[in-house]
Amino acid sequence: MRYLPLSLLGLLAAPAFGQCLSLGNASPGTNLAMGDDSLRVVMLPFAFPFEGTTYDRITIDSNGAVRLGDASLGNPADPTPTALEFRNDPHPTIALLWDDWAAHLATAGNGVFFTASAQQASIVWKNVPQHGAGNGLLNGEITLEPTGRIALHLDAATTMQPTGEAIFGVSPGNNATAIAKDFANATSIQNGAAFETFSPTNALDLQGGAIVLMPLYSGFSVTRADLTACAAPILVPPLASAPVTVGTGCPTPAHNGSIYELFSASGSTNSFDLHNTSIEFVKNGANYTATRGPGFDETYATTGAILPTVGDDTQTTVSLGAMGSFALGTMPATSHVQIGSNGYIWLPEGELSYDAKALTFHNQGARIAAAWMDLVPNATTAPIWWDSSNAAYCQATWHKVPVFGAGGSNSFQIRLKANGNVVLSWREFDGSALRGPLVGISAGSNAVDVGSEDLAIGGTPQPLSRAITGVTSMQHTSTPLGIGRQWSLRASLPDPASFGGFLWFGVSNPGLSLDFVGMTGCTQYASLDYVAFLLFQPGGPYNWNIQVPYDPAFGGVHLYSQAAAFSTLNSFGVIASNGLQHTAGL
Repeated sequence: MRYLPLSLLGLLAAPAFGQCLSLGNASPGTNLAMGDDSLRVVMLPFAFPFEGTTYDRITIDSNGAVRLGDASLGNPADPTPTALEFRNDPHPTIALLWDDWAAHLATAGNGVFFTASAQQASIVWKNVPQHGAGNGLLNGEITLEPTGRIALHLDAATTMQPTGEAIFGVSPGNNATAIAKDFANATSIQNGAAFETFSPTNALDLQGGAIVLMPLYSGFSVTRADLTACAAPILVPPLASAPVTVGTGCPTPAHNGSIYELFSASGSTNSFDLHNTSIEFVKNGANYTATRGPGFDETYATTGAILPTVGDDTQTTVSLGAMGSFALGTMPATSHVQIGSNGYIWLPEGELSYDAKALTFHNQGARIAAAWMDLVPNATTAPIWWDSSNAAYCQATWHKVPVFGAGGSNSFQIRLKANGNVVLSWREFDGSALRGPLVGISAGSNAVDVGSEDLAIGGTPQPLSRAITGVTSMQHTSTPLGIGRQWSLRASLPDPASFGGFLWFGVSNPGLSLDFVGMTGCTQYASLDYVAFLLFQPGGPYNWNIQVPYDPAFGGVHLYSQAAAFSTLNSFGVIASNGLQHTAGL
């Protein structure tokens, strides 16, 4: 493990290797570990100009193309390119050889790579096989430079299946005029999508050199060139991963409380059986009892609004609007909740998660799950609707949302009532043959797990009853620590008496018990190297946004972060959150 004081990181510089090819290097950059039909957004260390607009990030498609800007939301990777899609995409596209390439089947040491300096960014496909029974293999590279210069290099080892069909070229998108080109003989590109489709009737003839596009006042000049090899990058940063939770917040909640069912995959024992069922968890003090619910509310599309930021593995914080607040059991009331794309609601917020496990359900924060599993909503075709206009309830609806890698149509709702009741309702539910959802309510924070229970038999809810009591520990979450990206540290403040506090991060985890100062049950998980003193409203949350410099030397650096708030819950007057361990990377 590598630890570096941040003050030293600015002194480290990335190597310069502009106007060259990285493909021939044993390690041509950071392996993006891309799956089948996957996208990866990466930051550029320079502003890249294209047709009058500059871009600080690109979206790499495992299928042999790059889109300028962040094209990840509601725009999945496409293995079946057409000229119409190429010119109509809302993002400009640079296609090296856009087709159905299987990055997940590349052998060890191969795949899709990214490396960059202040002079050049390189996106490399190294020995990436083509889907199907043929022997197609993609070896090539796209290079981008601050001048707007683009090089598209296909190595001599690149082959296509005999029946394959792929697109090569550039497009400004947004309904651009489509111009077919013979790039082996082209000398210029005017405004529009300039492309060449290689197929059984137009054999690939660009291997062994680079097509270089130099921006002009209007369009590009086109030349053929043999680029020299880049020196191997000195620093190859890892991928930035999700932060790892260290310890728990304080005070430690004393409660019992969860009612749930963990289903198995579709078609197997205990597969999902709540189709066209509605369950209302009726609150009586600390106790909840499962009863028959009012059914799926079909008016959600007329009374609610689509969450604008919904996408794969996303979470959106929303106000409870006219209802004001909601309290689960005897836990503190919250004025906002966090809706997860993967079929659950946090009270008030928590870590992004797609893998439904009972242990996680009980150990993390308070959560209500209608169908917690790896779902992929899309704001235009499979949205999540949110209605907070009614003083009696708030309601989230997942509308025909597919399962990641499995598709299907899954529609269900979570309704939070002003009286503390919770209603879960389902319409159609296809599920997945590989994984099953978790359904239920939990106070979290190490809740006692009494085991998965049958919530309904034949559509009739079982009269399960359990108490949900205690307080919610202070929760600390963050985005991955990405080079060149904004790092967002977040703290939730469930204690109504909280009125301010701190967020901090450091290079070590002292693991220091704070009982000796009167913070009973609290532990310091991050050294106090960089501290932000904050004032925030009761209930929080608070975001501390830090712009991380683009410097490969950050790669692999470990940092720890934590939050604390003034409170009346112990004699010292301060409560603390869980800690997070971060590994910096692309």
